[in-house]
Amino acid sequence: MGGVNKYLVERYLPGVSHREVDEASAQLASAATELAGQGVEVRYIGSTFIPEEESSFSKLEAADASDVRRVCERAGVRFARIVEAHDLFPNTEEQ
Repeated sequence: MGGVNKYLVERYLPGVSHREVDEASAQLASAATELAGQGVEVRYIGSTFIPEEESSFSKLEAADASDVRRVCERAGVRFARIVEAHDLFPNTEEQ
């Protein structure tokens, strides 16, 4: 994939079961795969469900946020917002 960024899809899920979250995750993965097959630079990475907060964060790679929105719409997954994200890792080099 060329110039891609990482995005978080934030979802609020009051009263949603783990099974429903798993199903939404599978739908996002399937939608991303379908769009990638059509030449859209997008990849579903995974989701994190926080039951206590009744929320979920899904991570995708895409050329831009509009492609992430297309994945969500195709999957039938409602969301609160889509934001660009950057992974941070500790520096493991000794100083």
